[in-house]
Amino acid sequence: MPAEISFICSCPDWALMCKHVVAAMYGIGVRFDENPFFFFRLRGIDIDRFIDVMLENKVESMLQNADVDTERILHETDFTGLFGDLYNGVSGIFSDVLSYSRLMALMLSGAIIASVFNTLGAVPGNVVVFIIISMFGNILNFALNILGCYVHDLRLQVLEFFSKFYVDGGKPFRPLSINTKYVDIIKEEN
Repeated sequence: MPAEISFICSCPDWALMCKHVVAAMYGIGVRFDENPFFFFRLRGIDIDRFIDVMLENKVESMLQNADVDTERILHETDFTGLFGDLYNGVSGIFSDVLSYSRLMALMLSGAIIASVFNTLGAVPGNVVVFIIISMFGNILNFALNILGCYVHDLRLQVLEFFSKFYVDGGKPFRPLSINTKYVDIIKEEN
């Protein structure tokens, strides 16, 4: 089809697609958007006949292949595998949601701890005591949250994501093994 389309215009513009060609293409695109069957009419194809022939061919093909066994048929032994996969998929999604909800709860608990330290600092009614207690408590809270972010996000990456997306390969990492190229080391037993 692209070989049948030529971008020839009699205007003095030297571009392959001058503004007149672009306007004509835009007009054709608008017509296709309004009526996608316009393409078939341009090609001289009766759309109703085309659909009838396609349906007849599909039905005939389905009837010819009706007696042929396929791998898509579930046998009685496959039902346990199907429900096992369904259960594992649903429970896996549920555990992921709970893991991320736990991270949200940790974030909220950090906000509550900060509020508690600010309230404890305000109890004596002294600005200096408030600043000391508030600074100490919020620094402690900040340090605990940084540690929590590292530990819990690392756990999610390693346990949740690696089990779904990571495919291992290459050579195993053995930094302390003795791997010699030219000499074989044999341990002698006494």
